[in-house]
Amino acid sequence: MVAGHNPRLMRFLAATTAGSQWTEVAAACPQRFAQGTIHAAQAQHLAHVLAPSVGGTYSEPAAATHRGGLDGRTQLHADTNVLLAAVLAEDRAGFAAEVLAARGVSNATLTLSDDHKATASQLFSLASAAGNIKDPRQKVYSVKQLLANQDTIIDAATGLRVPTMAAVEINCAREEITGVEGQDSQGTQGTQITQDSQHTQQSQRSSASSPADDSASIDGLRALSLLAASRMEQAFDFGYPSYDAALFV
Repeated sequence: MVAGHNPRLMRFLAATTAGSQWTEVAAACPQRFAQGTIHAAQAQHLAHVLAPSVGGTYSEPAAATHRGGLDGRTQLHADTNVLLAAVLAEDRAGFAAEVLAARGVSNATLTLSDDHKATASQLFSLASAAGNIKDPRQKVYSVKQLLANQDTIIDAATGLRVPTMAAVEINCAREEITGVEGQDSQGTQGTQITQDSQHTQQSQRSSASSPADDSASIDGLRALSLLAASRMEQAFDFGYPSYDAALFV
C-alpha cells in the first residue's frame, strides 16, 4: 500500500525517522541532550504503538545499547562521572525491579532486573578502563517507598500518580540524562528537566579537538542517549505519560 494513501503508515514512517534524527541531535549537540533524548523516546514509542496497525514491526534502536550492545564495547568516550551516574541509575533500577518482582507487581520481572544490573556492570567496566575508580553501586537501596507504594506512586518530578515500575524506569532515564548534563542526580526522588535546561549545560569541548575526538564523543553520547531513551520508552510502555508536560517539568 502506498504510504501517501495511508495516514497511519505515514505517521509510523515519520516517527521512525524522527526517533533517529532526535538521537543524532542529542549526540551532536550536548546542550540539547535532554531534548533530543526525550523526543527520540517519544517518537520511538509512537512507532512501537503504530507498528502492529500497519502490518509491520519496529525494532527499538535503543535495545542495542542494553547488555548485548555494550558487551561489544571496550571503550565509551564519555566523562567518568557521566558513566558512574548511569551505573548507579541502572543498579538502583535493577534493585527496585527485583524487589517489586518478588511481590508480583505488574511489569516487574527478574529479567528486567538482570538487564539493568548487567548494564550497570558493563558501564562500570567501561568507566574503570581509564584507571581505578570507586564503584558507586550500593547493591541494596532503601525499599521504604517501594513497599508502601507497590502498584502506584507519586512521581516527585510531576506530582502525577503513576505505576510504580513506570516511575522506576523514568527515574532511571532522568538520572542518566542528568549525569550527561552535569547536574546533581536526585536519585529516586526524580530529576526535573526543562526545555531550556539543555542551553544552560554547555559541553566544554577543546577548540583544538580533532575530528577523531569529536567522532568518539558523538559516538559516546549517542550510546548514552539511546540507553536513556530506551528506559524512558519502557516507562511509557508501563504507563508513564509520554506528553511533553510530563517530561519537561
